[in-house]
Parts: sequence; structure tokens; C-alpha cells
Amino acid sequence: LPELAGLETDLRIGFRHDGHDSAVVPSRGTRASVGLTHYFASPDAEGIARTNEDVTQLEAGSATFWKWRTRNRLFVVASAGTSFNSTSISQFLLGYPFRLDAFNVGERRGDHYGVLTLGWLRQIGRLPDFMGGPIFIGSWLENGSAFNSDADADFNTQAAAGVVVDSIIGPLVAGTSVGLDGGWRAFIAIGRMFR
Repeated sequence: LPELAGLETDLRIGFRHDGHDSAVVPSRGTRASVGLTHYFASPDAEGIARTNEDVTQLEAGSATFWKWRTRNRLFVVASAGTSFNSTSISQFLLGYPFRLDAFNVGERRGDHYGVLTLGWLRQIGRLPDFMGGPIFIGSWLENGSAFNSDADADFNTQAAAGVVVDSIIGPLVAGTSVGLDGGWRAFIAIGRMFR
């Protein structure tokens, strides 16, 4: 990567609504967010045509959960972002849990993206109270793309299965994901997953 020199100045405006009844695996509710970022100044990068100078990006997402019977959760996670007509250095990255997780983080990136995930989780047990909370297993289906122009949009479908645990160190997900294009990855993540 080239060396960067100079300041980056940006303005960020965001809105978040959190209607989930749990921070780990909700039984109901919707969490939605919208963020708008405008970069006023950006460091200079030698040999790169991309810049954040005078770039505006918009990103929005939601995660909605429904309780089905006693131990099951159905969910939909949708997110999208755009850099409008700019070619930004700060591209949108895929490869996170519930965001085309068969890819490595950043393996797919672009000035625009859109991902839709549909899934199911079932509570199979619970850790002792001093170690955490519920344990869920589940599966989900993801479809989306990161792209620089409409002509580059290559939508990928992936299926995943995993375990979600409310642990003493925070929310934990471990799973494996397979893409219809042949890609495969196992992953472990700690932190809030349904953003």
C-alpha cells in the first residue's frame, strides 16, 4: 500500500433505532440504522486514482427478529451502501458474519453494496449464569454483492450454519459458510452481530 500524507476531515450524521429485546439474539423487534458521511479532505496517496476528497457515502441496514414457537427465532438482515458517483478509497467490505460470510473480510469490496440475509436460530441450551446466557444453533441464506458500477454487480448466494452464544466475553458466533460459486470459510466472531 502507498504511503498517505495529510489530514482526513469528515462529517458523519447517523440515526439508530434499537427495538430488539436482547443485544445477542432477540426474540422480537427491529434494529435499524442510517449513516451519511461526507469527506471534506483526504490524505494524498501516490499512484492511486481513488480519493475520499469531496466524497459522500450513505449506508443503511436493519435486522428484524420474530419469535416462532418457544425456542425458535426467524430473522431478516438487510444492508446497503452507496458512494453515489464517486470512487472512494473507503469502499464497503463484505465477508462479515451475516454479510456474505463465505468470503474473507474485504475479499469483496466496492463503492456500492447490498446484502439480504434470511435465517433461523433455535435455542438448544444455556450456559451457567456466571458464564453467560442462551446457546443457539441455526442456519441462514445470504445473497448480495459489492460493486463499483451496475455492470460489475455480481450477486453471490451463500448458505451458512453456526452456533451463537451469549458468553461472559460477549456475543460469540462460530460457523461455516459455503458459496454456490464454490467458496468456503469457517469463522469465529466476538461482538454484536446483528447490526
